[in-house]
Amino acid sequence: MKTGKNIFGCFIAGILIIVFLQQYARQKEGFPNGFNRTIIQGILEPPVLTGLKINSYYIIGFSNDRIYLGNHARSRQILELPYDLGHVDTSWLNIKDSVLFGWGAATIHKQGNSFYLAEGVTPCIIGFPKTDTIGTVLETGTNHFDLILPSERSFVFRTYDTSVHRNVLAYAQYGKRSLTIPALLKDQQDGVFSTDGMLLYDSLSARFLYIYYYRNQLMSFDNNLKNVIHGNTIDTVTRAKIQIHEIRSEHSITFSAPPLKVNKLGCTFHGLLFIYSGLRADNEMGKIAHKSSPIDVYKINDFKYLGSFYIPNYDGKGIRDMAIYNDKLVALRESEITIYNLHLSSFITKK
Repeated sequence: MKTGKNIFGCFIAGILIIVFLQQYARQKEGFPNGFNRTIIQGILEPPVLTGLKINSYYIIGFSNDRIYLGNHARSRQILELPYDLGHVDTSWLNIKDSVLFGWGAATIHKQGNSFYLAEGVTPCIIGFPKTDTIGTVLETGTNHFDLILPSERSFVFRTYDTSVHRNVLAYAQYGKRSLTIPALLKDQQDGVFSTDGMLLYDSLSARFLYIYYYRNQLMSFDNNLKNVIHGNTIDTVTRAKIQIHEIRSEHSITFSAPPLKVNKLGCTFHGLLFIYSGLRADNEMGKIAHKSSPIDVYKINDFKYLGSFYIPNYDGKGIRDMAIYNDKLVALRESEITIYNLHLSSFITKK
C-alpha cells in the first residue's frame, strides 16, 4: 500500500515538474504580443556572402547585373558588385569645388539609371547621369530635410517644421516652392521621435510609403502627397512605446530609455512591401525567435498581409540594411554582404 502511495506521489510530482518547466519556458520566451505569423516555406536559398572590411556601407540600388553600395564614411564613393560577389569596382561621384556641400550628412540615391547625391543641411541635391562624372546641382531652395527620395524632376522629403514643432512630409519640384502636408504624419507624445520612420518608393505602383518605426502604422501616397492609403502591420503596438527627456540647457530632447522599435527596416519590390519586424509573434519560440530576422510581406495597394519568412542571423548578427531586386534579396550584416536567391511566386500569386 505504501509502495502504491509512493508511486502515486512520484507521478503527481512529475506532473507538477512538467507544468513548472512549461510555465518557465513560456516566461523565458517573453510575454505574448497578440499576433501570429503565417510562415511561407522555401522562400530563400542558401546565400552567397563576402566581407566588406568596414560596416559603413549601405545599399543604394541595383541594375540588372550590379549591386551599388554607398559608404557613410566616404560620401562620394560607390562600390559596384556583381551578384556572384566576384570582382568589385569602385566609382565616385564628383562635384565642382565651388559647390557648398555638407558631406557629413550626404547619402546617395539611385532612380532609374541616374544617381543623386543629397544632403539636407545646406541643403543640396546633385544629379549624375552615371558614375565617375561631375554632377549638376539641382535647385532645392531652402527645403532642409533629413529623409529624401529624389527623382529627375522632383523630390519627396521629410523636414522639421519650426512653426508647428514637428516632422512633416513635403514635395517639391526643382526650382519651385514645396508643398507641405502637416497632417500626414500623426504625432504621439511629441512631433519628432513618435513620428520617426522610413520613407520608401515602389516603382511598380508609383507610390511612396512611410512606415513608422515605433508603432504598427504605415501609409502610402502619390508624388503629390495625395490619394493616401493608411494601413497597419500585423503586430498590435498602436502607440509608440517611447520615453523622452528634455535637456533644457541644450534646448533638445532625447530618449530617456531604449525605445521599442516595431519596424526595423523596410524595402519594396514589384508592388510588395517587406518589413523586418522587431517583435516576436506568439507562435514563434526557441531558436527561430532569437536567431533569425522575421520579414513580413504586404501588398502595397491595400497593405494586406501575405505571409512571412526568416533571414537567419549569422554569429548573432542581425541585418542592418536590406533590399530586393528581381529574384535577389541583398542583406548587410555588420561588415558582410549576403545575397539570397528569393522565390517570390508564393507572394505574387496571392495578389
